[in-house]
Amino acid sequence: RLENEAMKPLTAAYIISQAAMGLHHAHGATDATGQPLDVVHRDVSPGNVLVSRSGHVKVIDFGVAKSELRSQHTIASLKGKFRYMSPEQARGIDLDPRSDVYCLGLILWELLTNQRAIQGKSDLQLLESARAPELELVTAYADVSEELAEVVQKATAADPDDRWSTALEFSQ
Repeated sequence: RLENEAMKPLTAAYIISQAAMGLHHAHGATDATGQPLDVVHRDVSPGNVLVSRSGHVKVIDFGVAKSELRSQHTIASLKGKFRYMSPEQARGIDLDPRSDVYCLGLILWELLTNQRAIQGKSDLQLLESARAPELELVTAYADVSEELAEVVQKATAADPDDRWSTALEFSQ
């Protein structure tokens, strides 16, 4: 971004694919008895996706993650960065792993275009934009394959039912 250049599509796709695999692992976590924890990160943003010098990708900061263990002890509230919220999260609706898929899709869109996906000058404007996103096709800004453009479009669909159903599917 500092050099005003978008990331190469293959590099961006690799990073997001690996981050999706990490989220898939978290989404499938179980307790000691094998019961699903139903983890949703709720704060997938560029600052929480790290790439080591050796190319390993890590998703960090599950501090606002929701799981079945924690949901019994916390009061629901809007957590995360407004610019990287799924529409359902910005509306305060119950979340599932497709919300994290959406957020990774936003990051991929930004890596490929070197543009901000969700625009707004204030937190309120960002929240309103996140609730009703109007993303242009990634091909309007970037020279990417139709296949990759379709992957981004599906990941960033406003309706969760139109997205990849799991982070694993998105990764693949």
